[in-house]
Amino acid sequence: MWNAELAAAVLDSDLLALSKQAHKLDRLDWLFSAIELLASSSRPVDVAKAYTLLGFCNPSERAQKVWDAFLKRPASDVWLRNVLIRSANAYRDNQECQGAYASFWRAESGAAALWELSRIRQLADGRILIWSDALTPKRLDARQDLNLIFDISKEMLSKAVKQDTDKRKKVLYHTQLPFSTMRPWA
Repeated sequence: MWNAELAAAVLDSDLLALSKQAHKLDRLDWLFSAIELLASSSRPVDVAKAYTLLGFCNPSERAQKVWDAFLKRPASDVWLRNVLIRSANAYRDNQECQGAYASFWRAESGAAALWELSRIRQLADGRILIWSDALTPKRLDARQDLNLIFDISKEMLSKAVKQDTDKRKKVLYHTQLPFSTMRPWA
């Protein structure tokens, strides 16, 4: 099933969904072996798929080791280098989002919490639904000062994830897909 889904992935949104599922169902051994197999290919499109998948991984020691290996060897061309850079940025954005999420809960004031929430909104993609415990009312019971923010944040977060998903449906390997492949005169 997993290899078939990977082969069928034709958009970044597909690759992100596959990575999310692998993390959620603890199929990380499969995910990292697939990334390493793709990265060892002589086909640039497979290497781009490996970079993109790794960019959609949650931060971990294992992911960092693979990143270190990828960043030590140069990409074979400009397009592949751009895919590598954009994938590294996606990985870093998820790290920063997790940091902002932790800061949200440590915020000393409503203003500081709103600031962190705005950072989360900028950086969030569907992965937040896996690693966060969500902005749950149970957790907010201890933070009465955040109740209003919680009402705002639920909607903000769902909008951010939807916008990110919609954006990734028009992208493959962090490269904008053409609107149409038909010649205008055809």
